[in-house]
Amino acid sequence: MPSDRIQTFEPGDEEEIVGLFETSFGEADYYFPRTVSSWIWRYIQRPGFDPESILMIRKEDELAAALSMTYGTIMVNGNPKKVALIDDVSTHPQWRRQGLATTLMRHAINRARETNCWGVHLSADPNGSAIRIYKRVGFEISTHCINMLSVLQYRRAARFGKRRQAIPLLALSLLDSFRNMRIDKNLCQIEITEGRTVGEVALRAQKENELPNGTLQLDEEYVKWMTNPRADGALKMISITKDHEFSGMLTVSSSDFSGPGATDRMAVIGNLILSEAMQTKDVIATVLHRAKEIAKDTLDCPMANLFVDSRAETLRSACKKAGFMEVGQSASMFHSLGRLQRMAELEKGIWSQPVETAASNP
Repeated sequence: MPSDRIQTFEPGDEEEIVGLFETSFGEADYYFPRTVSSWIWRYIQRPGFDPESILMIRKEDELAAALSMTYGTIMVNGNPKKVALIDDVSTHPQWRRQGLATTLMRHAINRARETNCWGVHLSADPNGSAIRIYKRVGFEISTHCINMLSVLQYRRAARFGKRRQAIPLLALSLLDSFRNMRIDKNLCQIEITEGRTVGEVALRAQKENELPNGTLQLDEEYVKWMTNPRADGALKMISITKDHEFSGMLTVSSSDFSGPGATDRMAVIGNLILSEAMQTKDVIATVLHRAKEIAKDTLDCPMANLFVDSRAETLRSACKKAGFMEVGQSASMFHSLGRLQRMAELEKGIWSQPVETAASNP
């Protein structure tokens, strides 16, 4: 193991950390870029920010590797658990294959123990090289989440891809138009909530409904952070009703997104919470259809995506009916901090990607 000294965050480090992230991932086909302002919002302004959980290694006075770890409370089979969430694991190309990421990950895991976390979560490309590092330090795959994509504005979406991808994107766009005709828009009512109502909707949805594994608990402070203005995107909280009865919520956020041809916005749909009676293919398809309209008309995004547990058959079917197509997978990984029974607890229930972590690394 390298004897490199771990450094933690100090004010002023953010520009160097963002620069390393862009150097590490800027050549990826598709990724969510970082700016200093977006990084500050994502980490420093996030509730429970811990500067000792932003970890770095320098080589020859330059930043060689870094990761960011935040904290949240997630639901596990109906019980709230404090977990650490790892994102933005970055290594400069010059310093790869020297064990720096492994060193950072092990230090982060120890920090999670010190802060009394129940476990550590991260998302990874199941076919990427980094997954070997995560497994080496003790992470296991709890489930695979399907990346569902829908094209909202074909011409803008086509700019993201390479020339050979234009036809598949056009097919997605036509598929969306065809499937929109099959949506029964009268199955429920959906509206954007603003002001004080936002927190009330989030708290009520969580209180009245059983939450999937991995759903982040949203208190007033967390909701305020999520919905505060940000330089590189926005978020809308959506309330769902049926026959004037409150039935749940979801969020639609926008983030800057880069592809081989352009940088634009991607909408990310998350935090879908519905009463048991509303958890049908047709109702969920109606909800997702309306969420896409908000992504297109209110947030001005040419594409929308969400991550779905591969075992959630009703939700997967609803996505397809609403014009989404499966375009890839994300491995939802968990470190149990030495308590092996915790993995078994996670695997009992359907997994929901925590908000704002689904849209992190490629």
